[in-house]
Amino acid sequence: MYRFNTFIQKTVIPAKAITIFFLIFISSCTVRHYGFRSPYYSENELIHKAPRDSSTFLKAHLYDGQVFIFDPQWIVDTLTHHIAGQAKIYTAGRKLKDEGYVKLKTDSVAVFESNNLLKIKNNKRIAAKAIITSADVFLGAICLSMPKACFGSCPTFYIDDDSNIMSARAEGFSNAISPKLGYADTDDLRYVSAGGDTLSLIMKNEALETHVVQGLKIMSVAKEGGEHVFQTKKGAFYAGKHVKNLQDVSSLHSDEINNLKYEDGIAYRPAADTQNLVSREEIVLDFGKTAYHRAGLVITFRQSLMTTYMLYHAIGYMGDEYSDFMAKLETSNHLKKRISDVLFEAMGGIEIHIYSDGKWQLCETLYETGPIAHNTLISLIPEQAEKIKLVMNKGLWSIDYIGLATDIREVKALESDILSVEKIESGKSELLDCWTRADDYLVSMPGDKYLVRWVIPGKTAQDNALFLEASGYYIEWMRSNWLQDKDLKQLNTLLNNPKKWLRKQTRDYKKYESQMERDFWNSRYLPPQIVENH
Repeated sequence: MYRFNTFIQKTVIPAKAITIFFLIFISSCTVRHYGFRSPYYSENELIHKAPRDSSTFLKAHLYDGQVFIFDPQWIVDTLTHHIAGQAKIYTAGRKLKDEGYVKLKTDSVAVFESNNLLKIKNNKRIAAKAIITSADVFLGAICLSMPKACFGSCPTFYIDDDSNIMSARAEGFSNAISPKLGYADTDDLRYVSAGGDTLSLIMKNEALETHVVQGLKIMSVAKEGGEHVFQTKKGAFYAGKHVKNLQDVSSLHSDEINNLKYEDGIAYRPAADTQNLVSREEIVLDFGKTAYHRAGLVITFRQSLMTTYMLYHAIGYMGDEYSDFMAKLETSNHLKKRISDVLFEAMGGIEIHIYSDGKWQLCETLYETGPIAHNTLISLIPEQAEKIKLVMNKGLWSIDYIGLATDIREVKALESDILSVEKIESGKSELLDCWTRADDYLVSMPGDKYLVRWVIPGKTAQDNALFLEASGYYIEWMRSNWLQDKDLKQLNTLLNNPKKWLRKQTRDYKKYESQMERDFWNSRYLPPQIVENH
């Protein structure tokens, strides 16, 4: 059988994109075949195949590599933070070590997996590490018929409580698919407020995921009248009054060029190549006669569903060993240090090239994961530039706007901590005590909605451009209809040779590409209520 712990490391990967997570669990990219079958894998398959309403399981992957598989009668002691019950204990090498009654500290566990939401969701320490399996009971017809296009999202943020997902102002920490990869992500809210005003944001969990939000801050940048404020990919802020629109773009039709001239939600979104998902396109930008003095290229963009498609395939290939992969990530600092984003290398970011001294040279590469909220970034352009072009994967990016900001100046941001947090449920609200300690966090489950408020710092007569910094990570739930897709040989190909894997997926991806976006938006999780085990 092909098994996770038989891989041998050769690949190296950086944590930049959501699709890298399946690369980082594995210290190997070569699969070996063994003739025997470990009792652990037989037990693992058995608990995953059992009908959800007849059997409740809990797996606990410890930081030392051991795995505890509990019988259905396990209980949670919320006072002492223990899991108690009959369990089989497997070593890091997946050999049966012991079985019987055990009492296990939750803090010793790297990853939990269960099909019982009721026992999990009300215990913060467990929920923050838990994979919920057999999540199909929460899915609609679209997800069941096209599971690789089902809605997935990190926390989404709205200025008003607008049910239109396309109006989301930010999408938090899209790359952080595990605690190990948690980070702070800053998004432009495209909103202006005066100092002393109160800003209210709605934060939602609209997917079958657990969101662990470790912090929320508003970054406010004071601006003069008529100025625009932009951030770089490294988190610096620049302001300027003059932003030039595109005049022409090589190889594009006039209607496609118009889609890039205005930030109006009508984007330039080319279809993927019919022969090769890793094909690239080049477009040369024309801003007319201009001097690149203190200039920056402004791009508003988001991703297509190509990375989501690949992520879901990777999870499916892991099958009932998904939690084993996640635990390996959490317990191996060596792997985290050595990871290199081969999928990023395969698909790439938005490369900005300048023409100078008779040749093209790479200036910067922009990359932000996520198909929901648009990102707006500025890339500083050297004064010696004569022309600018973009090089990018064809079909990976949806670009709403490209402009050239000139005479820009660097500006500083002020941080604003949270004023209040309310959980909104069934028309009622509950004031929460969140983030009062440095190590505090909020666990958001599917359908959860929160109202978060800040007071904007600065002078009362001064306008401020607002940016949201969201820190944390999320855990994707496992759908039972993905378990049947388990294929560690395919996963091995995806890890070792992602370009080869992408090329082979071209036909299948193109078959669904035209309807993926519609199905994705229509399949987001809208609670009436969550069905739970009792």
